[in-house]
Amino acid sequence: MTRALVSLARLDGAAAWAYNPAVVVVAPLLLWLWAHWVGRLVEERSGRLGRMR
Repeated sequence: MTRALVSLARLDGAAAWAYNPAVVVVAPLLLWLWAHWVGRLVEERSGRLGRMR
């Protein structure tokens, strides 16, 4: 799994697929979910700061 993630980080999809096909499918999904969560958190906190001023 680690080799597949390193291959993805290096944008070598073929090697990542050869190491672990599931990582090629799941890692981008997890990255999107994390980015979505962070975006909502930032949006929520910026809304609170705007109301405090």
